[in-house]
Amino acid sequence: MAFERSVKEIATLALSPGLQHLHAYYFSATELDRKPHLLQDVNPSYPQRVTHAQAVVVQLRLLISASGRVDHAIVESLAVPMAFAEAAIDAFSDARFAPGLREQQAVPSQMRLELRYTP
Repeated sequence: MAFERSVKEIATLALSPGLQHLHAYYFSATELDRKPHLLQDVNPSYPQRVTHAQAVVVQLRLLISASGRVDHAIVESLAVPMAFAEAAIDAFSDARFAPGLREQQAVPSQMRLELRYTP
């Protein structure tokens, strides 16, 4: 599906006043010429005081600004223990990315990650 709005128009749309740091649209990987990528290693820690006998997989969607900062991290996994969801969000909230590019411009983008925690 083609998108008819210009990159600049989409990237500058504003959301509600309480979410002014978020953009109205984050480009998906298929809409980008270059996907965002990490500029530093991120090592999520295993949650403290958790006695979970099985591996836990957390699917995380990151909303990344045109400057490469994480605007929002969303856990998309169902039935993930809260401690693991919080550990995943904490690990990536301060991560820095080379932003996604579209038409040679840095744009807000989204990225999906899968984190596997093993006991």
